Amino acid sequence: MNKFKKYVLILYLIFAVIVLSRAFAHKKEQIAYKDSQGSISYTNPKILKKKCKNGDYNACAHHTELLGWLGKINIDEAYKRYQKYCDLGGGYGCMMIYSSIQGNSDGSYSKKKFNLLEKACQGNDSDGCMRLGNYYFYDAGQTKENIDRAMKYYEKGCEVLEDKMTCVILSQIYTYDTKFVKKSDELSKKYFELAEKFESYDEKNAVIMGTLKY
Repeated sequence: MNKFKKYVLILYLIFAVIVLSRAFAHKKEQIAYKDSQGSISYTNPKILKKKCKNGDYNACAHHTELLGWLGKINIDEAYKRYQKYCDLGGGYGCMMIYSSIQGNSDGSYSKKKFNLLEKACQGNDSDGCMRLGNYYFYDAGQTKENIDRAMKYYEKGCEVLEDKMTCVILSQIYTYDTKFVKKSDELSKKYFELAEKFESYDEKNAVIMGTLKY
């Protein structure tokens, strides 16, 4: 085989690898983007759209968020969709409405905001569960009833919804003796290990956002 043919073959193989890798990448559920806190999150809009059509209203709300980032829909349209998906049981839609209200308030808990958090957690949004846990643990008053409620919300966020940050909070809570929660090295370790387990998102395994069509 002469040098020219070898060169053509190498180019062909490189091209084939690129095509196959992109074809595989489009099947992934995740792409990389920065969230408002600066951390990496992952979502593939094609998968979200498919899940949404199949009745996953959290996926619908996430897809709406991506469309908003891309300028495909305006704020008013996004808000209408979030409200629709929230009413249908999509917790992330409730959480997005909550965030828009929270951003224009003094940070206090109105009845409307509290109801949105409850609907968000019921609709399996981990951030809603974590915020409710924080409210009952830190803001509602140190009573056994409030602490028990907080722990239930934290446990759902960590064990059921597999949220890393909620697991970290539980791990920290069990690090110390408090009035209503006894120190437990075993539970602290358990939740720390769960947090590590749920830290499964890896930027190098994500698809570049610009390569996908929404």
